[in-house]
Amino acid sequence: MNLAHNFIIFFDFFIFLYFAQSDNSSLDGFNDEIEDLHDENQRIKEEAELETTEMVKSSVYASLEEDQEGHLSPEELKERMDGIVEVLGDFKNRREKNKSRSDYLDALVAYCADYYGYLRELVELFFSIFSPDEAIEFLEANEQPRPVVIRTNTLKSRRKDLSAKLSKRGVSLEPLAEWTKVFLEEVG
Repeated sequence: MNLAHNFIIFFDFFIFLYFAQSDNSSLDGFNDEIEDLHDENQRIKEEAELETTEMVKSSVYASLEEDQEGHLSPEELKERMDGIVEVLGDFKNRREKNKSRSDYLDALVAYCADYYGYLRELVELFFSIFSPDEAIEFLEANEQPRPVVIRTNTLKSRRKDLSAKLSKRGVSLEPLAEWTKVFLEEVG
């Protein structure tokens, strides 16, 4: 759609330059041409939007029975999850007429459980707590590695002493934050 939109803008500019250099002094004809071009541009934009919607629908609407027979690759799962989230974002206009919102959510839950490796019941819990966008963000955040943090037992040692001993062994550490005197975070 972006390419089509850029083409439309270029085409409008080209037509403007053409008419600006012509000997046609009639502004009424020029205004009529501009209105016709504007109508044509609107029609092209609507067609491009409809085409994009159809592409999303075709990638999203595969039945779950087919997916269970032949496992999907992670890229295909991610593409379908994104497509379903897009449909759920504008459900009234983008949905397939014979499918309900719960059908889409069930498919999204199944895809997320397969993609992230969680139990289906746990993913259903996340989707009951969060909206589909937020649930996927939550699942993505859980996939990020957490920093390695060491807590100093202040009864036996100080943070500075522990840091010095571990740095002699090749571990690079930094204080976790200014608000704490006991935590060290591994760097690198």
